[in-house]
Amino acid sequence: MERSDRVFRGRRLTPEEITRDEEIRRRVQDEFPPLETGLHACSAFLSAESGQVIETFRDTTQSLSSVISAMPAKNLYHDVVAHALTADGWTITDDPLTLSYGGKDLFVDLGAERSTLAAERGGEKIAVEVQSFLNPSPVRDLEEAVGQYNIYQTVLAETEPDRQLYLAVANRVYEGLLSDRFGQLIVTRLQLRILVFDEQIERIVQWIK
Repeated sequence: MERSDRVFRGRRLTPEEITRDEEIRRRVQDEFPPLETGLHACSAFLSAESGQVIETFRDTTQSLSSVISAMPAKNLYHDVVAHALTADGWTITDDPLTLSYGGKDLFVDLGAERSTLAAERGGEKIAVEVQSFLNPSPVRDLEEAVGQYNIYQTVLAETEPDRQLYLAVANRVYEGLLSDRFGQLIVTRLQLRILVFDEQIERIVQWIK
């Protein structure tokens, strides 16, 4: 005779037994929820976690975008001047050099330092703003360069008075625009410090203080 695992009741359950069975069934379902319910809960948890990760990632990328957008693009001769300074014995310490004042941030192309032999003088520190002068109007380029220079110089005088600011220009610019009568008037009257570099050999050819 075959064995059967089924349980046959020969009588109808009493109300008390029905209540008891329903209570047992409820407890079992609470302890072991159906697969669909478990999957739904898992999905909800993952969605919440993914949402938090996505939100954090979005905040981070927005912060980075704000910083990147605030920083100007590198000048055409940026790396040329950096190499020229290094060859001249300077150490690039900031690329770019950040100037902060009154809740505003400004970015000078390069900050550099060099040790001197005279111990009483200490190390030299400079800030270098590179200008390409490639626009059709060199005078317009000079206006923008001098405006930038004056703003940076004013902030440096308050924040780092021992750091000298230089305007870096290619040799062709100095021998052209800045060496004529008009250019010399601007350089002399405004007391501009000029760093003249050779863009072909990536070397500094003249310091004008």
